[in-house]
Amino acid sequence: MSEPVRVRFAPSPTGPLHLGGARAALFNYLFARHHGGVFILRVEDTDTSRSSREFEREIMDALRWLGLDWDEGPDRSGDFGPYRQSERTAIYEQAIARLLDSGAAYPCFCSAERLDELHRQQQAAKRPPRYDGRCRDLARDEAARRADGGEPHVVRLRVSAFGTLTIDDLIRGRVEVALKNLDDFIIRRSNGEPLFILAGAVDDAAMKITHVLRGEDHLTNTHRQALLHQALGHEPPRFGHLPLIVGDDGKPLSKRLGDLGVLALRDQGYHPAVLAAHLARLGWAAPTTAETLATLAAAFEVERVAKKPARIGLDDLRHRQARWIRQSAPEAVAEAVAPFASNVDHDRLARFVRLFAEEAENLVDLADRAKALSIDPTLGDDWAQMIATPGARALLDSLLTKVSGVNDLGEDAARGFIDQASAESGVKGRALYSTLRVALSGQTHGPDLAALMAALGVTAVTSRLERALAGVS
Repeated sequence: MSEPVRVRFAPSPTGPLHLGGARAALFNYLFARHHGGVFILRVEDTDTSRSSREFEREIMDALRWLGLDWDEGPDRSGDFGPYRQSERTAIYEQAIARLLDSGAAYPCFCSAERLDELHRQQQAAKRPPRYDGRCRDLARDEAARRADGGEPHVVRLRVSAFGTLTIDDLIRGRVEVALKNLDDFIIRRSNGEPLFILAGAVDDAAMKITHVLRGEDHLTNTHRQALLHQALGHEPPRFGHLPLIVGDDGKPLSKRLGDLGVLALRDQGYHPAVLAAHLARLGWAAPTTAETLATLAAAFEVERVAKKPARIGLDDLRHRQARWIRQSAPEAVAEAVAPFASNVDHDRLARFVRLFAEEAENLVDLADRAKALSIDPTLGDDWAQMIATPGARALLDSLLTKVSGVNDLGEDAARGFIDQASAESGVKGRALYSTLRVALSGQTHGPDLAALMAALGVTAVTSRLERALAGVS
């Protein structure tokens, strides 16, 4: 590309970062990194009644957790700050003043009650609701006098009722809209706050944004922002509208799935690389070999993003996470599990990871299994009945004697000790495995016994065998 690529992710801090927003952030990040460009985080907090710094922090935490580090933003230096729209009010006021002075915009004094009644009448007449232009042709001196006198008003952009506006969309191709369908839209509220349509267009120009990738639900906003760029004399960025994310049944996301947040998925035990790789495939056929942000960025081509809705694929996400646990190095899995199993030391956790890697679905599941195994088992009432079987005590005594005589316990040694204890006690088959497994873990089913003993280590195995024998003495 002839000019340096500059893209932005511009969330409104009115709630957690959900999957749709995370996918938009990811695609902008991949696009920037693919072209050696700049990825900007801009906080669109013009809606002061709903925005909060707490949500802003949550969004930033979610982006960092996913690995989507930005080059410029509220916490990063840059030549185009500040990067919170609430701190750029004077810039928007200057732009609005220019639009008013040029006649491209005008003050509108229509009350909410009048507009509600207008829309009711239009609905009754089966006409689309839109502003009727009542204040459009007010004399400038009258409009200025009323505004200066403190009469409540909004500011609207003057839009022609004739012709069409075409957007050359990076994903959807040529998208045309009849200007009569846009009407004279509001760019500043009656309380003086600029709407995000105005603020976004002004900031995209000021921050030299070259490309904007966002959800297709913003397509109508894009046409309005293109008109603002024209009115302000700006060259608009190139836009690409991502397909919406739908449920696996092809229908719009239910409230439960639509509210699925990135940090909620983190807390459910998903690894950031797994979630990022999954999000990258919602609307884009990423190569099967691309699993890291670097390999995804190298392969990313915005022109290959699909137009049709992307299914959320939660089963695919679960399978991808389970596969990551099975295929990753135990040390890497243990590091990822550690925040969910703070009471298990790292060396033991790495050993436990090997035990349950084939069965665990996610990091929380793996942590729960590791935590349960790290605690001495509670032997219930059934234990006395189990230990009363012929040879069971002899089995435990024999195994305890052998394990107590070694300093280190590997799987091969453990398997040999089990075979010897079985031969000496005469306990075999189901009785053998059930007795030892309950004594060591409190469960009748679980991982291979030799692997379990090696993971627990000499001290833990000895202690648990002694406790099991003491419970029946």
